[in-house]
Order: sequence, then structure tokens, then C-alpha cells
Amino acid sequence: MSVDELQNIGISRMNATEIADFLATQQVAILALPSEPVPYVVPLAYGYDGESMLYFTYVLGAESRKETLSEQAELARVLVFSADSMFHWESVQLTG
Repeated sequence: MSVDELQNIGISRMNATEIADFLATQQVAILALPSEPVPYVVPLAYGYDGESMLYFTYVLGAESRKETLSEQAELARVLVFSADSMFHWESVQLTG
């Protein structure tokens, strides 16, 4: 199903203000870092500055794959979501 088809049944896109408000009320994100053969995906706590920056809390071990991949990555993707039920959820996906 396309986003347009989903909008016909009541699904809506967030505008910039709604996205900022949503990011400000959440605390956990899923970080996806480039890795072969598949992305490395990890949940992280984050903070939001209210404008344009997310700040992640990294807990690192002596040989942290998360740290190595973060340092090597030109881009990463972050997913922040809240799911009250399988039919009522919100999400924001960011790349940077």
C-alpha cells in the first residue's frame, strides 16, 4: 500500500512542528549504521535540542562495533517511534 492510499484511510504525515514535538517527547531511538552485508541496528537513548540535533548516549566496550561503525559512517538512519497498538502508532525517520 502506498502512502497516498494510506492517507485515504486516515493515516497522515507529520509537519515540521509535529515532528519536532514528537522528537521532544520521546527518549529512545533505533540507530541503523552502514555495515555489510546488512545494517547494524541498535536501540539508543537520545536527547533532542528542540531545533535540529539529536544527541545519543553511547555505552561503549573495549572493542565497540557501534563506535567503529559510527566513526566510519558518512550517513546513518534513525527511527523514533511510539506504538500504542498495532493500529495506533507514530514514527519519524531521520537521516544524517
